[in-house]
Amino acid sequence: KVAFAAALVVAVATWFIAGGSSGPLWAAGGLALAAYLFVATLVDLATRIRLGRGSLTDSFSRLGQLPRSAYGMTITHAALAVVIVGITGSTAWKTEHIQVMRIGETMRVGGYDLTLQGTEDNVPGPNYTALRATFIAKKDGEVVAVMKPEKRMYTQPPRPTTDAAIHTNMLGDLYVVIGDPDGKGGFVTRLYYNPLVPWIFMGAVFMVIGGLVSLTDRRYRVGAPLRTTRAAAASRA
Repeated sequence: KVAFAAALVVAVATWFIAGGSSGPLWAAGGLALAAYLFVATLVDLATRIRLGRGSLTDSFSRLGQLPRSAYGMTITHAALAVVIVGITGSTAWKTEHIQVMRIGETMRVGGYDLTLQGTEDNVPGPNYTALRATFIAKKDGEVVAVMKPEKRMYTQPPRPTTDAAIHTNMLGDLYVVIGDPDGKGGFVTRLYYNPLVPWIFMGAVFMVIGGLVSLTDRRYRVGAPLRTTRAAAASRA
């Protein structure tokens, strides 16, 4: 009941905060599923240690006596909820802007203000030359990153590539890509913001940790068969 109530609250809150469009409808379902799984996992752990049904000392004592498989299961299920949140957020609320920008112009994406400060042409690399742009990323008026994407032209074999600049934190990933000049003083730019992507990787890491913790449970250990020596066999005979 507690897990279902938490899922319902998260779903309704997501629906209203996101504005009630069709996109947030399924996003609300994804976050509700994550909330249900996370809270249900905590409720199961609390039930195992009889939290709230006895003294706190007794509950902590029971927590220390749980098998490692129980710890692993709790970590893995909670981590799966984190992965679901990451997938939902990065899919439902990702933003992308493609436009021509001139030096000094500012675009807003994902809550960041990105200003094209300048460009450098024919920047030498190991086996390429590059057009390098410098973007200043601000959040709430504060500079949070200086991003320098490149458009590279390799010599062997001759081929153009783009090297995106990435700024990441626990809330999401910001990508900046510089393209070709438009011949009028501007440059084609691509700005992407993928929220909660780091949660996917963080959750995956903790799922692996949970699995490893479960494998250390003594109940899952398989002993190597003992070889019977000839002497032992003879004595039994």
